[in-house]
This record gives sequence, C-alpha cells and structure tokens, in this order.
Amino acid sequence: MSKTPKNELDDLLQSAEDNLRENRDELARADLLQAVEFTQKHFGSESIETNLALQPLMKFYYRHDEFRAGDECFQQIDHNLELRKTLTHERVQLYNDVAVILGKRDKSEDACKLLQDALVLAEKLGRQHRDIHVHALINMGYYYMSVSEYSKCIQFLERALEMGKSVKPYPYAKYANAARCLARAIFRSSGNLLEVISLLENALPVTNSEGRNPETELGLGYQILGIAYLKTQRVIQARYAFDKAANVFDLCGPEGKSFNVDNLAWMAENEIKLGNIDRAEHLLKKALEIKCEIHPEKHQEIINHKLQLIDFLVPRERYMEALPLLEEILATFDEGLCKDDACLQRQCNNLGFVYVHLERFPLAEKILRRAEKLSQQKTPPLPCPF
Repeated sequence: MSKTPKNELDDLLQSAEDNLRENRDELARADLLQAVEFTQKHFGSESIETNLALQPLMKFYYRHDEFRAGDECFQQIDHNLELRKTLTHERVQLYNDVAVILGKRDKSEDACKLLQDALVLAEKLGRQHRDIHVHALINMGYYYMSVSEYSKCIQFLERALEMGKSVKPYPYAKYANAARCLARAIFRSSGNLLEVISLLENALPVTNSEGRNPETELGLGYQILGIAYLKTQRVIQARYAFDKAANVFDLCGPEGKSFNVDNLAWMAENEIKLGNIDRAEHLLKKALEIKCEIHPEKHQEIINHKLQLIDFLVPRERYMEALPLLEEILATFDEGLCKDDACLQRQCNNLGFVYVHLERFPLAEKILRRAEKLSQQKTPPLPCPF
C-alpha cells in the first residue's frame, strides 16, 4: 500500500528529529530541507503542512546562529498564518517560541520586539483564548526579569496572575512559576518581604512537584524564601528553605554548584542567628573552597568570601586565623584590584586591630596611620566591588 503525502511528510520530520537527537545535524538539515520542498510541491507554499515543515527548520537555523535563514522561515510561517484569520492564537505562540529562542542566542532586542507583537495580537483574542493572553503577559514578565527591569516585570506578572484567575482549567504549575518569578522581582526591587514570603510559600510546593529535573531557578526560589525568612527573624523556617535550596543546587551539576556558594553564605548567617557558630564556620569555609575551585586565585568573588570569613573570625578573637586573610586582602588592594578607599580603609582598620591584639605594635601603627590618611581624603568613595 503506497504512502500518502502526509505519511511521507511525517517520515521526513521523524527522520530529522532522530538525527537531531543523535547530533547528526547535517543529516537533520537535509531531512528538513527535503520536507519543506516536499510540502511546497504537494500542498502549496502557503499550506499548513508547509508550516509544519518550516517550523523545525526555522528552529534549526536559529539554534545554529543562521539568523537570516531563520528569519526567512519565520516570515513565511507568519505570512501563512496571517492568511488564516482564525489562527491568530497560533501566531502568538509562534512569536513567543521564537522570542524564547532568540533570547537564548543573545538577541535580546529582537526577542523583546516579538514578545511585544505577541502581546498586541493576544489582546485581540476573545475570552476563549484568555490562557494565550495570560501566557503572553507572563513571557513579557520573564523578559523584563532577565534584563533586571524589575518594576516592569512586576507590572506584567501581577496582571497575568490576576487575569489567570478566570482561566479554566487553572494551570497551577505555569502560574506557580510566574508567581515565583514575581516574588524574585519584588525581592530584587527591595519590596515587601511578607508579600515575597506569601508568593513563594504558595508557589514553591507546586513547582517542586512538577516531576521535572531540578533546576537552578527552583533553587533560587527557595534561597530567596530563606533570605526573606531570615530578614523577618524566622530563622527556623529560613534553615528549612536554605536546606531545600542546597538540595536542589546539588542536583543541578556544575551550574548548581556555583549558585550554591551564595546559598551557603546565607546559611552561615542564619546559623549564627541560631547560635550554631561551628556550623556557620564550616559553611563559610565550604563556600570559599567551592569559589576557589571555580575561579582563579585573585578573583573578586574569592576576595568577597574571604572578607566574609574575616568578619566571622575577628569578632571571635581568632586573630591568627584572620591575619593571613587580611594580609592577602591588603595585597590585592596594593595591586590595584580595588580602587575604593572606603573599603580599603575598613580593611586597614581590621588589620591594625589584629596587629594590636597580637602585640605587633610597629606594624599596627603603620597600618592604622594609613587608615587615618584614607579617612581624611575628601574624594567620594566608589562602590566597593566586594
């Protein structure tokens, strides 16, 4: 029995998918080009079938940074959908999908323009496509979060979540992800911590039960919840949230490892509040150890964590342990790695304080005079990168 044209198209697309899965990109390219040529011949260049073949080819081009070819495919798909006025919702989905791909390829401005166009189209849809409108708002919120424009992110996500209340059935996981992002935006913009806590307490159990592989965004959600708890003096809840974040980051491979360093530092601060000094010290040293694995010796991230450890050691009169760290830090200033006099003055005072307690008075006098001289300088200090 001979195959129908639809069956032959399915075979070509399946072959392309199989080749992509096995990283046989050039064979996949040939399959996709053949599929487009086949559909244009048998169904016409403006057919839905041609769009089915063009979409994976478009994504293939974009993911290989062949943007001109990808744009040509996109424009043909969009043209074909525009001819069918009843498929506006598919155009919105197309714009959203391409925007996500371009955003990942460092085409931020192009992604933003497509998301804005998608939202304009979505606002024209009827109530039966309210979910698509909500999704377009969420994507705009995600975009503004990615470029650290938190007020705009909050605006779009709050509107999306309010409109989403009327969507049936309610897509809990999707909106929980949006609520999690909204909480992060409010937190980053120094907003209401109680609102952050409320959003995350409701969103995180849903996103955590989706059954997918753990992701760093989920870990960051728990970390922010822990920080909000800590800043509102709810240290027992904070410990639980930080532990959850650490568990997620541990499952995320090398990317999660780098995220977990800051989480460990927050965990240490929380353990100090709980009176667990030994555990706090262990966490700070573990964070520094990980940073040393990730970055070169004099990287600012490493200096930052050494400063945290100094702030832990000096108040506890552990001067011999703090001394080599402080001398290392002062050496990095002398090498010009930091230009901020206020930050330098603080570390000079710290080192002078340590020298005094170790009865190294000539060294103490020298470094404290340097601190005094810095304090008399009238030039406004720059923000310290540490």
